[in-house]
Amino acid sequence: MILDINNFPKDKQPLVKAILKVGSIRKFASNLHISHQAVHAWIYREGYQVAPPAKHCQAIEDMTFGYVTKRELRPDIFDERDKTKLTKSEQIENAMIVIEEAIRELRKSSNKTKKRG
Repeated sequence: MILDINNFPKDKQPLVKAILKVGSIRKFASNLHISHQAVHAWIYREGYQVAPPAKHCQAIEDMTFGYVTKRELRPDIFDERDKTKLTKSEQIENAMIVIEEAIRELRKSSNKTKKRG
């Protein structure tokens, strides 16, 4: 199958550009240690999981020697300053840590008050 970058929507073009840089879908998939069917789905499927997962974006950037950046692949996750935006689950996890720390502090102060009284 020959890929022509111009036949793809703008949001798919960075992925196709990366595949062309590597040489083929199979070689690209092999470098990521995933199936070529997964890569094929990223290119052609509409809806669920239509872009490479964030966990693969740095590897793709490295494999193309920066020719395609993780920001180009997933602008919804990586902002223009190349810092990762937190996902909802990461935001929740961070909030839980803060809440757990606050509860520990409250328990400590409560125990001190009980010992004094």
